Amino acid sequence: MLATYLTFCGIGIHNAQIFDAYSKEYERNRVLLEVVHDLFTEQTSVDNVVVKIMQRAQSLLKCERCSLMLRDKDGASENSFDKVFDLACPVKNGHSGGRRRPLSRGDTLTLNGQHPVSVKLSSEKDNHMKVTSKIAELVLLTGETINITDASRDPRLEHETENVKGIHTRSVLCKPVRNRHFQIIGVAQVVNRIDGLPFDDHDDQLFEAFAIFCGLGINNCQLYEQVSLAAARQAVALEVLSYHAAVPHEDVAWLKQQDIPEEVELKLQELTFNDFSLDRDQMMTATMRMFNDLGLIRKFRIDNETLCRWILTVRKNYRNIAYHNWRHAFNVCQVMFAILQACMDREKQDEIAKLQLSWIDGICLPLYKPLEDRRFTILKSGVWESK
Repeated sequence: MLATYLTFCGIGIHNAQIFDAYSKEYERNRVLLEVVHDLFTEQTSVDNVVVKIMQRAQSLLKCERCSLMLRDKDGASENSFDKVFDLACPVKNGHSGGRRRPLSRGDTLTLNGQHPVSVKLSSEKDNHMKVTSKIAELVLLTGETINITDASRDPRLEHETENVKGIHTRSVLCKPVRNRHFQIIGVAQVVNRIDGLPFDDHDDQLFEAFAIFCGLGINNCQLYEQVSLAAARQAVALEVLSYHAAVPHEDVAWLKQQDIPEEVELKLQELTFNDFSLDRDQMMTATMRMFNDLGLIRKFRIDNETLCRWILTVRKNYRNIAYHNWRHAFNVCQVMFAILQACMDREKQDEIAKLQLSWIDGICLPLYKPLEDRRFTILKSGVWESK
């Protein structure tokens, strides 16, 4: 009877152990999925991404402290840190953590109602970070994981600091954080399991996943910051360019009042046309005449003020050089105008539209040419290629 009872007890205990292991694995997978969710929802700030991952790592590993130190890329030393994220558990060594340590930069991050997290420069580490600083520097240099099960016997820890400040470090797990190019960009570290046991293989594997996700999150945020910075610079450059490229309203009003000469008077359809017979202002009115005779104003419903502003803007943006200047652009357009008027089949509407757009491209083409480029390029219109 007793043997039968003990057999059922063994089965029950075994099932309970399996269920406990399953529950732990389920919780770990759930937390890892939440970390992945955080990576995709928060990419604008390195600080926020790191803090979220640290909070979940500390909650799952049940440790007293969780820290992340980012490598100083511009530092003279290879083992220096630029920024330190340090998250402390409210319960330390069986006692309340009490008041949080002051922030060296006066900055406190609070996410989702969690405990505040301080962000500090490496030159301003507190005593908790000094105890394990040599471990973090060694991991940064070697790229190897360090798991200290009994910190009291490890000479690499700053035991003098522990004795002075009453800090008791029992165990340390430290791993490198890498970017997508497998380069070490920082070090992640957890200190002291709350239950007093050392970090085991399961903790090592789980913390490895957190370190990988942390590296991906930091890399994504850095890429986002680079793209945002490039977009901001581009916006400023475009704003400055548009400011300098814009033409005054007085010039637009003046051009609108000018009489547009007839094509016969200008002889724009002749290939023997001499563009030096016109000055810079007369070339603008002649351009307006070509716009009208090609049917562009009617086809695209261009109002007079828009056309005047566009022609003035194009002329203003041409550089005052011997080649690829405003006169060169007008010369190209006049030759194209003469060819189109003589050869364009009015019954083929699709071909007409392409030729009209090619003519507009012709007046802007020299704008795209660099100063050192002296080659004349045939327009890259599909119509011309088919011809």
